[in-house]
Amino acid sequence: MITAKQSVENFKAKMNELVNSKYILADNKVTEVLKTISDSTLLYEIFEHVTENFDYDTFKSVCFSFDENGKGDFTLPKKDEDILAFCFLLLMELDLKKIDLFELCSVCFSSPDGKQGNYNLFATKVLIPFEMTTEKVAYKLINADFEEEVEVKEEEIATPEKEEKEDVKPTFTSKAQILVMKMRDEVILQKKEDKKVGEEYEEVVFVLDELEEFLKNKNPEGITLAFTALKYICKSVKKFKFDLDELAKYIAEVL
Repeated sequence: MITAKQSVENFKAKMNELVNSKYILADNKVTEVLKTISDSTLLYEIFEHVTENFDYDTFKSVCFSFDENGKGDFTLPKKDEDILAFCFLLLMELDLKKIDLFELCSVCFSSPDGKQGNYNLFATKVLIPFEMTTEKVAYKLINADFEEEVEVKEEEIATPEKEEKEDVKPTFTSKAQILVMKMRDEVILQKKEDKKVGEEYEEVVFVLDELEEFLKNKNPEGITLAFTALKYICKSVKKFKFDLDELAKYIAEVL
């Protein structure tokens, strides 16, 4: 039987395959992702919890919007539990062929780079946030269980002398974290000055927030994933002029 951590690693591996897939192969990879969830007690319970009483149809009508010409757009839910529930149920609909992935990408994730570009935009706006949020929530639960176990053991062996000598570790903010926070401040200021405000601002702030969290916790896989998402966004949305080379250099110092 695999451990909770191993099951999350399996999920991440399958999600990475899905994110980086050729669009014509994506259907099968959606099925593989859902199987890793069903095979994991931890992940299964997470998604069982977040989807209970979740109004998927209402969220779908809000997250997907269409203009008078039928051109669609997508806005990610704001709360972690809503991101998990919505994206999971969307993948379920794709797997059951209730929604055609290629049509969805063509209508709601249109890109000048053709069908693969449409799919890459879908991956950036839906799949990567879904993977990052799932990983964050899962590891919080795993770490909480571990810390609780450690605390119990420490209480059993603790002595007054040990408690007196215990050091408080100082918090450390890396150069990468500082740069990410600066980028987020720039985005917020840019949003106030932009006359044509779109959901791209919310997307990039979400990714920057996740990147800062992963940097704070020194999570290599999460850092890599969030940085990849940031690069995708900067490539598709030209208004964000971040120095990604400088950020990559600082991230390397953390890793």
